[in-house]
Amino acid sequence: MNNKLFAILVVVFFVAAASAGNFPVYFEIGVGETVSLDGFPPIKLVDKKVTFWDENLKRIGAAQVTVLVGKEKVVVPIGYENDDVVVGNVRLGAEVISDYEKEFGNARFHPDKDVRLRIAKVGEDLMPGGVYPFSEPWGSGTRNQGWLTVCTNIQSIESGKFTQQRYHDGYDFGAWEGQLIRSVCKGTVVLASKYPQLLVKRIISNRNGGAVVGGNPFLVKHAELPVLFYYTHLSGLAKDFKDGDTIEAGEIIGYASARGASGGWYHLHFSTILIDQQIHVNPFPFLKEWYKKSLPHYMDFLSNFDVYHFKGESGKRTEFEQSVVASKVKPTGKFHNSLPGVVQLREAVAAAPFSGMNHAISGQFAILKGKFDCPEDMNGELWLGHTGKTRVYLNGEQVYSGENKNPYHRSARTIQTDSQMVKCQFKKGVNEVIAAVEQTNVFWSFSIRPRTKLGLPLK
Repeated sequence: MNNKLFAILVVVFFVAAASAGNFPVYFEIGVGETVSLDGFPPIKLVDKKVTFWDENLKRIGAAQVTVLVGKEKVVVPIGYENDDVVVGNVRLGAEVISDYEKEFGNARFHPDKDVRLRIAKVGEDLMPGGVYPFSEPWGSGTRNQGWLTVCTNIQSIESGKFTQQRYHDGYDFGAWEGQLIRSVCKGTVVLASKYPQLLVKRIISNRNGGAVVGGNPFLVKHAELPVLFYYTHLSGLAKDFKDGDTIEAGEIIGYASARGASGGWYHLHFSTILIDQQIHVNPFPFLKEWYKKSLPHYMDFLSNFDVYHFKGESGKRTEFEQSVVASKVKPTGKFHNSLPGVVQLREAVAAAPFSGMNHAISGQFAILKGKFDCPEDMNGELWLGHTGKTRVYLNGEQVYSGENKNPYHRSARTIQTDSQMVKCQFKKGVNEVIAAVEQTNVFWSFSIRPRTKLGLPLK
């Protein structure tokens, strides 16, 4: 893409954003270059670098860029669930760096310059009127592939031979069979054949022949913005949609299936495509915003933890666990779950959480400690879900020990979310919860929600 054309596209997108809310501006920039956009301070790319190289899998583990926003220097991480960096009234995110192209040659991510960034204003909705793709959060919890993660199916993980790796251009939501999937926006149902330029570049697929509206892919064009939402691996549609049909935000599209290269796990693949620029972009900033707006009643999952990653001999796990409970061991790090819901321990104990390289950890053991406030002394419940063997402590006392033996298989719900309601006594003020989890499948995860004895949020 030449500089003149790129400048025109930036202007086009800024005009679209001005007319339809605060949609981000996406632009490419080279090291040492400064880009000036209307309404924003000058942006200069100072440096880009790979911060973690995974020698075992021979791929980038984490990366970051250093940027001057006006006169303030900031470091922006690159990953699939990293928050934007806020500088004054500006929020800045890094989508991709050119280094990724050198590994797998995925043209969908190829930037013509060193880095692709996104920029938006603080305090305004990124995409007005959007809702979460599910009406319940379990899909947000079992995230098996995110933006820039590396696609590796379960057979490859189990064999240890990581063949046919490629960077993922969307967001995979783990789901249950038949789970309802809904449109994130008001828009128009369209055929893949409407966008021949995207088909040529393989930005979208055309497996159904392009002549009918199908579930693989199902495409929705945003009502106001030049944005295309791509849903695939559906088992069927909620009704007989036709090309050109209007669809409302939150309207049910169809049902989750076990199609795709996921090893037979039910999931939805969701991508966000900028039509004019012909690129995939990270959907996570939008997903996080939509979750908070459309699923506020699920915001009581514990999401902030101290992490205790055990690296010793397995026979000493019990001793280590008791030392953590007794506060005799210092945490190895901290972890913030990007979306409320299931905590993926593979991310919590990783050298670079949410960077895309954390899908091959197996046979692990770790402990996470979280806290919550209670308005008064009361009888309550801890709502638990987990994989593998899990022990839970509340204020130093063990309140739960159990094992979920479900395998990684489409016929089983690998994580039994909220399957246990453990009766507890909460104290007024800060309460401390510890979860010790032994991994028995690749998801390696748990969820905890403190509730009243009537099953209601504490406040």
